[in-house]
Amino acid sequence: MISVSGSVISATTGFRISEATIDFKFKDTSELVKTLITDSSGEFSDEFLPDETFTAYVTCDGYFPAEYEFDVLNSPLILQSFVLVPDRGDVITLVLTWGEVPIDLDTYLHRFANPDMPDKPEFSIYFAQKYYLENDVVVAELDIDNRHGFGLETTSIHDYSGEYEFFC
Repeated sequence: MISVSGSVISATTGFRISEATIDFKFKDTSELVKTLITDSSGEFSDEFLPDETFTAYVTCDGYFPAEYEFDVLNSPLILQSFVLVPDRGDVITLVLTWGEVPIDLDTYLHRFANPDMPDKPEFSIYFAQKYYLENDVVVAELDIDNRHGFGLETTSIHDYSGEYEFFC
């Protein structure tokens, strides 16, 4: 058996989530192998069969479900954090994750000017301009800008009228 551990984190805060449920299934058969629940620090660990590919189905109240695939090849295996996006109604949440290399990636959100919408001017959100306000209300914001590998960079759009471009 191979020791596997990891955590579940919120896409908008970067904090670990306790009591998230993770159903681990064999990739090829979708047979349920086990169900784990994150502890009070948002972490989980258990033993898994070697040389298998698993799909982890992650759920938690107030968050959209997510699924992750991983191979169990060597021990101990520390998984990249599973990320859940909170259900915030009409907010669009864009999440970028990556591995150790590169150390940092930067995302950019750009809203284009539209002559038919003069009250919705052009703007950009990125590491140096983390949010944009209209009438003292947040239109879009860079929630998380992780600069140390295994990134989590999250951008939220609260008012999505207009044409946007998201890139890194």
